[in-house]
Amino acid sequence: MKKIIVLIMSLLLLGLVFVSCGETVDPPTPVEDIQLFKDGVSDYVIICADDVSDELRTEVEKLNNAIAGKTGKSLELKDDFISEEYGIKESPYEIVIGDCNRSVIEELKPSLRTDDYMIKVVGTKIVILGGSEASTINAAATFKRKCIQSNETAGLVIAGDYVFNYNGEYKVNELKLNGNKITDYTIIYENNNYLPAVNRLNDKLKDVAGVTLVIKNAVKGAGDAHKIMFGDCKNGISDGVKTDSGNYKLISDGNDVCIVAYSTMQADEAVVDIADKYFPAETSETYNIEIKSGTDEKISLGLGETVKVMTQNLWENGYADNLSQQIISRNEYLVEIFDQKRPDIICFQEASRDRGNPNNKGKSIYDYVYGDLVPRYSVVCEKRNDDNRGSFTPIFYRDDLYSVVASGCYRFNDRYDSSDNKSLSWVVFESKIDGKRFGIINCHFALFLAKYNGTFGYENEVDGVKGEEWRQGNVQQLIERYLAMREEYGEDLPIIMTGDFNANPNKTSYKMIAEYEDFADSRLVSTGASTQNMCSHHDWSALPKSGTNMLLDHMFVTKDVITVLSHEIVINNKSIRASDHCAVVCEFQFK
Repeated sequence: MKKIIVLIMSLLLLGLVFVSCGETVDPPTPVEDIQLFKDGVSDYVIICADDVSDELRTEVEKLNNAIAGKTGKSLELKDDFISEEYGIKESPYEIVIGDCNRSVIEELKPSLRTDDYMIKVVGTKIVILGGSEASTINAAATFKRKCIQSNETAGLVIAGDYVFNYNGEYKVNELKLNGNKITDYTIIYENNNYLPAVNRLNDKLKDVAGVTLVIKNAVKGAGDAHKIMFGDCKNGISDGVKTDSGNYKLISDGNDVCIVAYSTMQADEAVVDIADKYFPAETSETYNIEIKSGTDEKISLGLGETVKVMTQNLWENGYADNLSQQIISRNEYLVEIFDQKRPDIICFQEASRDRGNPNNKGKSIYDYVYGDLVPRYSVVCEKRNDDNRGSFTPIFYRDDLYSVVASGCYRFNDRYDSSDNKSLSWVVFESKIDGKRFGIINCHFALFLAKYNGTFGYENEVDGVKGEEWRQGNVQQLIERYLAMREEYGEDLPIIMTGDFNANPNKTSYKMIAEYEDFADSRLVSTGASTQNMCSHHDWSALPKSGTNMLLDHMFVTKDVITVLSHEIVINNKSIRASDHCAVVCEFQFK
């Protein structure tokens, strides 16, 4: 036993001799700390892209103010532009914030998911970066708190090896598709009309796994190894495949996946359906979405069984005041509501093309809305049949689901004499899926404003008297239109009457409709969810009040042939900034 121990010790000593005779191992290079200010002067600048949101820019300014509070001086704020031609070079001394034109960002960004962020010293640079702009804002706020406000060293010294990582919480930490990492895929679409469906898929991936995929059109994405394709992209497994209205095809070769739908709107419906069928219902560490090779059977979307209708007063606001300057952002909020609710039919009030706003490139709110909707919807009653002036009440509809049998639009007889914006639009649709017909009447009822006094012989009039007199006349025209539609297109024609009636449930004009023998208020007869005791009209950007005093936007139905499945006044931080009226969305089924 002693001999064995001696032998082992000898081998160990021999090993030490060999090591000592070999090349020496250099000690690690010491990391030099960063000192932002030396003798009151800093070589550092803050770099941030010039197209970031106001929220991120505000957070960057707060960070710089915190630096000034500690040192008496702020840093120069610069964009990320670099040009060899003009001699504009990248400085080695930068605090780089967010996704911008820097190689260090390209190296670090792929490691971050949506809610992740990091603060990292890389050489002489400080990188503040999130997987999204929202998480970059959180990163900047964290750097301000942890590295600036709590820093008591002269000149703001930051450790040269400083790293702070924040990892968000996700339903799935590693998501795969057909055995491949989901991040290996590129989304490829046939034309721009597919973008709502593409964005919906990316949003779902972000919610589930905190990742979004690169998006390319069919030509640019032809050579990618792993593809999720939308439409007949003329390459790969999707070439020449077609489907029928109300259906989509989900095709796979065991690697690539293609979604082929009758229309781009139905592609959007398909994404919702696919997410429900294939995405994980429970939290898991790793999850594989398996869409097998040869999956190409038609899958029914269940379209045609119900119809979802939305009404929205656009708040024309043609005056050049501070609120009207919000037109561009208001449109973004409106579009977000459309994308979230995915209505089949949208009825607008206060739509106008001839009241463009000088603060918004001469465009009206309707110009912006129209530009966003026409790739997915068609429109009737875009002009009135009488004089085509002023506002109108257009009805947008999904032409992949419905065809127009007849339509019309005209001003109400009873209104303020010079008012061109109180009108009625109507349309009879026929379903392309099941052939059923139904009607829509879209209204904007009259209103008497105090400023009308002193003109056209009006003196000391109030809305509660004169306006209500006009609205009762509007009701008579509404009922006349309803009776004419049923006489011409069938006594059992389902009809939905919607709009801004400028009357709450206590007004006689409202009761004339709600208590008419054929009609019912959707809010009161919904078999599912219904928004009760809330107003739809509100001060811009303020939440609507409880009660019904300013509940002016309604949907009435012919109760004998329509079942109301749901009623919602859309109330959230976006909807109250979209207009001074909240949208109302109802889903119906025909008996």
